[in-house]
Amino acid sequence: MSQNCQVPPNKKKSLPLFTAFRNYLKTYFAIDTRSLAIFRIALALLILIDLGIRSTDLIAHYSDFGILPRDVLIGQFMNDSYISLHLLSGNVYVIVALFIVAALFAVMLLLGYKTKLATIVSWILLVSLHNRNDMILNGGDVLFRLLLFWGMFLPLGATYSLDSIKEKSKERAHLSVASAALLFQVAYVYVFSALLKDNPIWTLEGTAVYYALSVDQFTRPLGYVLYQFPELMKLLSFGTLYLELYGPIIALFLIFPKHIPRTLMAFSFMLMHLGFTLTMELGIFPYIGMAAWLVFLPSSFWEWFLKFLNPEPDDIAIYYDLDCGFCRQMVAIISTALALRCDIRTAQSEVETKAEMERMHSWVIKDKKGTLYTEFFAFIELCKVSPILFWIAPFLSLKPCTWIGNKLYRFVADNRGFFGRFIHTYRGPVTEKFLFPQLLTSIIALFFFLYITGWNIRTLDFDKYQKFFPQTWNVVGYTLRIDQYWNMFAPYPLMDDGWYVIVGTQTDGRDINVQKSHEKYIDWEKPEFVAQTYKNQRWRKFMMNIWERSNTGYREPYAKYLCWNWNQNEEHAQQLSSIKIYFVEERTLPNYGVEEPKEVLLHTQNCFI
Repeated sequence: MSQNCQVPPNKKKSLPLFTAFRNYLKTYFAIDTRSLAIFRIALALLILIDLGIRSTDLIAHYSDFGILPRDVLIGQFMNDSYISLHLLSGNVYVIVALFIVAALFAVMLLLGYKTKLATIVSWILLVSLHNRNDMILNGGDVLFRLLLFWGMFLPLGATYSLDSIKEKSKERAHLSVASAALLFQVAYVYVFSALLKDNPIWTLEGTAVYYALSVDQFTRPLGYVLYQFPELMKLLSFGTLYLELYGPIIALFLIFPKHIPRTLMAFSFMLMHLGFTLTMELGIFPYIGMAAWLVFLPSSFWEWFLKFLNPEPDDIAIYYDLDCGFCRQMVAIISTALALRCDIRTAQSEVETKAEMERMHSWVIKDKKGTLYTEFFAFIELCKVSPILFWIAPFLSLKPCTWIGNKLYRFVADNRGFFGRFIHTYRGPVTEKFLFPQLLTSIIALFFFLYITGWNIRTLDFDKYQKFFPQTWNVVGYTLRIDQYWNMFAPYPLMDDGWYVIVGTQTDGRDINVQKSHEKYIDWEKPEFVAQTYKNQRWRKFMMNIWERSNTGYREPYAKYLCWNWNQNEEHAQQLSSIKIYFVEERTLPNYGVEEPKEVLLHTQNCFI
């Protein structure tokens, strides 16, 4: 009888109670390793994108010449529990070095190379970066560091990674305390956000989307189109609230049949975030939200999806040199990266392939017709049958590409001894078993899961629940930055809106528009698209934050930065002697009404002090 044949029911032994209970938990709280792999890749790409965006404002946001010098941050604003490597120096070159290190570990995470180490270091550097300047952060950044935090406890490199070549995953679905905690963490974002939306604007009137799209500092052109349909906005208001409240519960507990409800909820939330990014300027926040829901994609989804992409096993075989360990490793890497279902054999196993390998000094691919391919042409054939890279095969088949590809292949093949030593030196991933015993890891994960659960419950009513979760316990959350408060558009969206006008007085007494240095005319009129007056989401968040009364202390260092940034620029003929920061406030009223805009002077700064 085949090993895969099922035992008849009357002969099947009953499972031990523990195994049965574990299988029950696995049904609800296990995460498919392919979902973890795509989740890992998404996080790594988001880190790289985030670093790229932030790198355009290194001086402004992270140096001592910027909007928040270290002495000001540490002396006036920084939480005593925060830790930041980015505070070691205010020199821009040190910050650049930290960004490069973060990018390198993000690439390691992307490739799944020493994944555990890459995840830990990426989390440390992300927390450090956030602590350096939290005035430019939004709710997406909070979720970002939480996803990386829980990722440290999970086998993110079990599939589709370089680590998986050395350490094969035994199971497709991973069950642990951390897997359950990550699923609940994602659910908490939306459930607690919905519970905090306890205002008639959300629960009775259904005007929340109307008020959200009235915030011109956020709204994109497509958002203004949606803004013209009040009934649709009302439907979306109630739909968003109910999806946030009940969607995560359905995703967690209503899994039958075949996890279809969970899959539908995952894609529903992804579509919701897509809607956010199409209508509002929110930076990478929506994409972080989409990445979070990848962990909810069950095994049944991947089985269907891979079958849909590649219904039949690839009728193709890969042959490598038996005496070349490097060749075997590279074939494994390529077949994994291309998601191939094909035979991998030694070239010496067949006379024909052995002869071709020795003639061409190359690996060999045999297609269903028995045609043999070598060198870069072999890679092109694999791309043709790959469910992932099939679309690139025609481009790779162009003569310039094949010429470059063959040159590159020959370089690697001729130096395979060097590359082989690198592969041989690589001993595989740093596993959680190496860092902590498995039981200890589970205990630590359970502690933090209970901690973040208590923290979230307390956000609903601090006075009521602080006796169960006292404020003295906050030090753990603030040190590890697992603190969280999901009050996005809660209890209702912003009512105050407006735009900035920054007036600089030059040493010759003339006033100029600091925001548009090429324009001397001070324009107080509302811009056509207010959201586009900000360079990026980081600046938008900072400027919206300093409008709040609780953040008035940040206005002076920002004004000093504007003075320094202007006066050190040799292109400006006249230096600034002073700056005035105005916010033209425009309060949103019901039924498309707005109050008369009023100019509010936020800060006056002498540029020579």
